[in-house]
Amino acid sequence: MSQSGQTGTTRKWDEYENDQTQKGTTLKTDEDEENDPTEKGPVTKKRRRLRDSVPPGGGHPSSTKILLDNLQLLLAGIWAEDSDSQLRATSININLIRTVLSKLQYEAAWALTHIASENQKVIVENGAIALFVHLLGSARKDVRAMVVGALGNIAGGSIEYRNLVLSQNAMAPLLSQFKDPMKPQALRNAAWTLSNFCCGKPKPSFEQTKPALPVLERLVQSTDEEVLTKTCSALSYLSDGSNDRREAVINAGIIPHLIKLISHSSPLVLIPALHTIGNIVTGNDDQTLVAVLQTAYFEVKEEAACEISKATHNKIKFLVKQGCINPICNLLACQYPSIITASLVALESILRVGEAEKNLGQANVYASMIVEAEGHKKIQNLHCHDNNDVNQKAAKILKTFWTEDGQGNDEKHASRSGS
Repeated sequence: MSQSGQTGTTRKWDEYENDQTQKGTTLKTDEDEENDPTEKGPVTKKRRRLRDSVPPGGGHPSSTKILLDNLQLLLAGIWAEDSDSQLRATSININLIRTVLSKLQYEAAWALTHIASENQKVIVENGAIALFVHLLGSARKDVRAMVVGALGNIAGGSIEYRNLVLSQNAMAPLLSQFKDPMKPQALRNAAWTLSNFCCGKPKPSFEQTKPALPVLERLVQSTDEEVLTKTCSALSYLSDGSNDRREAVINAGIIPHLIKLISHSSPLVLIPALHTIGNIVTGNDDQTLVAVLQTAYFEVKEEAACEISKATHNKIKFLVKQGCINPICNLLACQYPSIITASLVALESILRVGEAEKNLGQANVYASMIVEAEGHKKIQNLHCHDNNDVNQKAAKILKTFWTEDGQGNDEKHASRSGS
């Protein structure tokens, strides 16, 4: 806004205040309250109230008419250049929100929403967060949609404000907004606000954000890119950390939907989806590792294969029971040397566990399973691969765990050597 525009706004706001005083509609400041013997109770500093215009219950018809007639000038005070006028106008608008008159409520919420987009401090210091949370239960859908955006702006302003919004129990009423069908833009705004509630470091308390998982499970199935971007971003934060976070995300049924997003064309969706899957894989959840190997994108499968190669003896036994050998063998036919190498290392780890588990004189059961999965043939073919890391690792595995059976055919059996 230009300087002249700001001055004009301030002048009109002053005229409005003077006009209301002449009409008998007084604006009481804190100092007025302190000097008024009829006032009782503590006074909140720097808080102005429009008492006569908006009494409890919605106000008298005459005072309501005054507000409606001068609503635009009242809202203009919010954009006044001096902070005192802005603070006074903001406080009055907060009082307007408390009225049952939907016209005043909507206009005041609109004004405060715009303030929240630029000056969260004024909103927070005037106690508007609790009122916004209350308005999430408004009968008016447009009011609810508006305050969803306002709370998103506040929570996105800083970690302190995000925590303050969550401490005002804003999560539950926000999640209730997703129960009814929304227009596309309203859904995008709500997903953005939910993401702001969940994102940021230090992370919010998981107890405060965990209730969002069922809603996020639905949102991650959306076809809207903006909704998916914000949903995956929220999930990347919710899945980051302790095992209880990862388990909660898995139990919510989110992983299969995330895996489908690995082929998404937008990096804004793909990157946070990969981060979330990476968080889960890093957590070494056995069932998730196998699921990723079976269905995920190649880069994610490589990470899963690497995790298996580093797994403990007992964990590898469990993973084999979960069916990890087939998908690892399938990776040997891909075109990426790094993924092939990671898969060979994983198979080598599995074969070593098989050697340790076999009884004297018996074959390596895991080697037999790899043969059945056609993994042995693929390893033989990799012996001639152009990449040195690949062909050397393949040669080592063949020499260590397999020998010709004496008939000169392609049937192999496990050697007794575990060296």
